[in-house]
Amino acid sequence: MAIGILQELKSRGVSVPGDVSVSGFDNIFGSDFTTPSLTTIEAPLELIGKCAINTLLGIDSEDQISHLESQLIVRQSTGKAKS
Repeated sequence: MAIGILQELKSRGVSVPGDVSVSGFDNIFGSDFTTPSLTTIEAPLELIGKCAINTLLGIDSEDQISHLESQLIVRQSTGKAKS
């Protein structure tokens, strides 16, 4: 979705990150090839899904964790906030 937003903003003449910052979630393939390259959060999606299913099914598992490691990958689609 964030890549689509980048494309739509460009078509409307909106500057990214000059006017608007855009970030994604999941660091999908190609997010570093967009113009500008997309800032994103990288997270263990498979583990998030597994924990969600186990929770829904009421399965108590050693794999269940309360904190999932994630990483902010800053690229060119975000900038300093204007006041």
